[in-house]
Amino acid sequence: CARHREEEEEEEKENENENDALFSRDVSVKATVASCAAACRILAFQTVPVLEASPAMASSATEESIVTTDGKNLFNGAGGCLGCHAAGGNILDAGKTLSLRDLTKNGMNGKEDVAEVISLGKNKMPGYGEQCVGKLKCTFAKRLTEKEIRDLSEFVWTTANNESEGVSWAKALK
Repeated sequence: CARHREEEEEEEKENENENDALFSRDVSVKATVASCAAACRILAFQTVPVLEASPAMASSATEESIVTTDGKNLFNGAGGCLGCHAAGGNILDAGKTLSLRDLTKNGMNGKEDVAEVISLGKNKMPGYGEQCVGKLKCTFAKRLTEKEIRDLSEFVWTTANNESEGVSWAKALK
């Protein structure tokens, strides 16, 4: 009986340790979500000056590079992306980063698919488009215009493709 009691006590201690670990993980996840939400709210109200191209630069720049610059400015500032997607990652879901591998694994096959997720949201990501509707599905921050969403999706898709060729998100965001 004494040995059986000792085994039960040991098992109870193990269960308490597991419960403590689960509680700690749950608190950590909730804190991360709260931090992300706060960062998104703060970043959404910040503005980043849009880079202006000189006439000489504009004549030599392609339409794509101008769009990518606008998308980069949105990603880093008013779009609010950086709060959850720093360095192309995803602080809420590690399997849904902005790497080309993860994007395609999760059904993103082009900038149009990326634009749809930015606009309407999907899973844990809120929608940022003007046409997004639904409680808790859309951002509470300023909504993005269709042009801003196109610019942002172009930047994300181009950067993801460049990353697969060895150019990091960190470098792209500088």
